[in-house]
Amino acid sequence: MALTRKIAGLSLMAGGIAAGFGTSAHAQGFSFDPNAIVVSESTFVPSTGEANALTVGSPIIVAGTAEPGTTGNATAGAGNLSVFTNSSVDGNFGITAPLTLLQINPATGAQVGLSLTLPTSQIVTSFSSKSEGSIYLSQNGQSLTIAGYDVADGRAAVGALDVSNASTSAANGNPSGSGNSNGIVNRTVAQIASNGTVTTTDFNAYSGNNPRGAILANGTYYTVGNGNAGNTGVEALTPGNSATLATTANNSTQIGQFAISQAGYPQGTDKVTKDNNFRGETIFNNTLYVTKGSGSNGIDTVYQVGATGALANGGKLAANAPITILSGFPTGLAKPGADYTPFGLFFANSTTLYVADEGTGGVADVGPGSHAGLEKWSFINNAWKLDYTLQTGLIGQTQTYTAANGDGLVGTVTEEGLRDISGTVNADGTVTIYGVTSTTDDITHNDNGDDPNQLVAITDVLVDTSATQVSGETFNTLIQATPGTVVRGVSDAPVPEPASIALLAAGLAGLGVVRRRRG
Repeated sequence: MALTRKIAGLSLMAGGIAAGFGTSAHAQGFSFDPNAIVVSESTFVPSTGEANALTVGSPIIVAGTAEPGTTGNATAGAGNLSVFTNSSVDGNFGITAPLTLLQINPATGAQVGLSLTLPTSQIVTSFSSKSEGSIYLSQNGQSLTIAGYDVADGRAAVGALDVSNASTSAANGNPSGSGNSNGIVNRTVAQIASNGTVTTTDFNAYSGNNPRGAILANGTYYTVGNGNAGNTGVEALTPGNSATLATTANNSTQIGQFAISQAGYPQGTDKVTKDNNFRGETIFNNTLYVTKGSGSNGIDTVYQVGATGALANGGKLAANAPITILSGFPTGLAKPGADYTPFGLFFANSTTLYVADEGTGGVADVGPGSHAGLEKWSFINNAWKLDYTLQTGLIGQTQTYTAANGDGLVGTVTEEGLRDISGTVNADGTVTIYGVTSTTDDITHNDNGDDPNQLVAITDVLVDTSATQVSGETFNTLIQATPGTVVRGVSDAPVPEPASIALLAAGLAGLGVVRRRRG
């Protein structure tokens, strides 16, 4: 697999305010390159914050109290990646880390322009929570959104432990909705404008679990995730309507509620409230789509939220909007063992849909019958049909790390599929898909969510509908795996608002500069 080394670039930290609703200062000199793809990544910060107090053989202390539910004492300190072996005694284990947006040349993987580290006083991610950090382009193409945590309960924002399992303020003291970890941490959505300005809105859904993503459409954030109480899946949140740690009523609205009885299964076959454990999302033709690809409840497949075109002409999704499985997509229960584990989505057109499948981490991810990798679906006779799954150069690729490197990562990491994806329809009739890889490893007691992973790309012929037509298509690596860094999301870059575009164009014309957006 061809490797292109990531070029180091300048990093620009946008300053901000630590509050429920915060807006960073304008990032001096920053703007997104419209020809770049944007990649979100997170880098583990060793020996920082609350995690720095981890001591081998001593209890794991979270928010000043011994963490409940642990089965033993700390197995490693926070000096390197071996700290994530603590997941063997703490099923909630995670360490908060910054989120950084990189601008990448889609052809070479080289970094272009400045990178943007989001202000940690407003948003962080839980390192090793592998379903977090997806980034999405707004419906109008003018901003990006990403979901995370606002650590405002007295702990340092970076290095805080187990936040993805902490309660939100609305569930504080409510046993049915509380988390499995100490501390009170509300979730947040960061919106990033084309000039790098970062605005955040806190919300208190997904208590005891993690937010996975958010898309802005018609003045509303539509988020996906899962709540410990199981009563949240797709949420609608108004930008600026921010929760604080004193907020006890939900400031977001649940949209729809899927139950397996809709697919003909008897009520009570599983936990109905856990059927809405959604991971990825996209908006295409003014319609919201989400995926479910994990957990032992529900159906791992692709869903439509609300009516077709419901988001056209400024429309919004109602709380009672239906959530339905796309016709032709799998309807088998997840509990016997997942055959499909969908995550990211990219519509090349109204009849061609690419689905990223992150795999199960087992031998079933390789060879005939496996769906791990990049699935291509076509809409024929009012139903979706799986054409083929692209895997060459992806599934089974390995990299071995040794103790000599001193980063605490010792063992072999294997690529098993894809998570977040984005794409471009090219003028020559091909489609290029950019994807974030999922991994598994043989590292004893390690949480594979902290495995170094990659950004890859593959080009497919749009009109091909059979595996026999596919010839020589292989995944190429744009960003290599780097220990301590995880790649989480990929998107097109946002463009300025129309008035800003006119001003920018006038300025560029004076300089004799012309830039063309991809697509």
